[in-house]
Amino acid sequence: MRKGVSLFILSVIATFFAYSQQKDDFKFIGYIQSQVEFAGIDGTTFTGSAYNPDRDGKDFYTRAGVRRGLLHFEFTKGKGKGVFEANIREAGFLPLLAYWDVTPYDWLSFRGGLMSVGYGHEIEYSSSNMETMERSLMARKLFPQEHDFGFTATLKAPFKDKRHSLKLSLSAMSGNAINKVVDPAPNFLSHLKYDYKEGNTSWGVGLSYYEGRTNNADSIWHVVKNNAWTTQTVKTNQRNARRYIGAEFQYNTKTSWGRTSLRGECSFGKQPTRLNNFASQQDNSYNIANPFSYDRKFFGAFLVYTQQIARTPLSVVLKYQYLNQNTEISNDKVQNAADLTYNNIGIGFMYQFNEQIRLHCLYDIYKNKANDYIKDLNDNILMVRLQYKFVY
Repeated sequence: MRKGVSLFILSVIATFFAYSQQKDDFKFIGYIQSQVEFAGIDGTTFTGSAYNPDRDGKDFYTRAGVRRGLLHFEFTKGKGKGVFEANIREAGFLPLLAYWDVTPYDWLSFRGGLMSVGYGHEIEYSSSNMETMERSLMARKLFPQEHDFGFTATLKAPFKDKRHSLKLSLSAMSGNAINKVVDPAPNFLSHLKYDYKEGNTSWGVGLSYYEGRTNNADSIWHVVKNNAWTTQTVKTNQRNARRYIGAEFQYNTKTSWGRTSLRGECSFGKQPTRLNNFASQQDNSYNIANPFSYDRKFFGAFLVYTQQIARTPLSVVLKYQYLNQNTEISNDKVQNAADLTYNNIGIGFMYQFNEQIRLHCLYDIYKNKANDYIKDLNDNILMVRLQYKFVY
């Protein structure tokens, strides 16, 4: 691993100098996010291992590290573009993007390779600009790795008035995140987006649809009937629907009070899952020891408000998110953490020292409905991050 990372860094340096004389065609972006996290014992941190009672405190634990050491390269020539992006951390090297993009006409473009999943707005929103530091709980559950292998065609309406933008993207994805393709049947994704910009104000709305299949390695299929789990006998390796429908909006404006931003999304659908985990697959679903054999219907939404204080470097961030991982079981009957409903309020701030350096702090308060089977988890988390970003 160390040898591979060293070779990669050397290739990055070589590429950088090779194209340094062609800056108009070559774009290089990088940023480093170092952070410390303080989490309740049931919480999940992003820079370290889970809570361990033999090593950590009784009520909370602390983790620190590099959340992202991201390098992003683009080379554009004529109507084509190549993109490569990787994340380098103390945990290792992880490729994120590796795709080509061709635009034969102003209204039509094609893309193929390892790319961001184009569902909604937030997943493709750069983590260097993220006001909430991390993507919503809903997005992290539905698309745990944010990237997937596939092909996309994008149609753009030929507006003469440049204030308007309307795009329709149609994609065929592997459905297995950044891992090797294990199933030849693709998942399908469509995203319709309208944007408007005039002066210091812009807004946008969008609709997304995701249709896929997840393999059920077991011969048992679990569904909810009358507020309780029941079982059905099915054919081994049955393909079950993974279906999401989403809506989004964004609003940004700049006044004498500073920059104001408001964005939100909601999604609902069907999610084939494992017994104790609502998240989508990140590995081989043909695993009989831990099959995706539980059918959960879900609903999730979030809203993020950011207000710059009178054009100072300081901005206040407020967030609310809701995720019901199983809409067919009432809260008083939930016995499994993967069926819980979460309410979350996040309060924080950003301080932009200059174009390169930003300090970010966010306190996330999570609440789930307690009953005779499930307690209110101790999963609040405080994150403090320092980001350095550079563009060439």
